[in-house]
Amino acid sequence: MSQCTLVYAFYDGAKPVQGIKSLPAADCEPEPGGLARALFSLRRQFLHIDPSPSLQLIVELQQVLAPPDALRVRVRVRVRVR
Repeated sequence: MSQCTLVYAFYDGAKPVQGIKSLPAADCEPEPGGLARALFSLRRQFLHIDPSPSLQLIVELQQVLAPPDALRVRVRVRVRVR
C-alpha cells in the first residue's frame, strides 16, 4: 500500500501567517492506469485562521512511500472551502 504526506503553509501576500505544517500520512487508494488517490481531512487545522481576501494556501507533496512497482505519481490537489 502506498502512502503520501502533504505539508502546507498560509501566506498573506508574501508574509507567512504561521509556520509550515505537516499532515499525517494518508493511505493511497489504487486507481485505473496505475495511479493512486489519497484523501486528507483538514477542517480542524484551519479553524483558527482568520479569513482574508489576500490569504493563500500553499500545499506541497512532501513524501510518497510506494512499493517498488508503483513508479507513476500524479498530483492533483482540490481544496473545498465551506
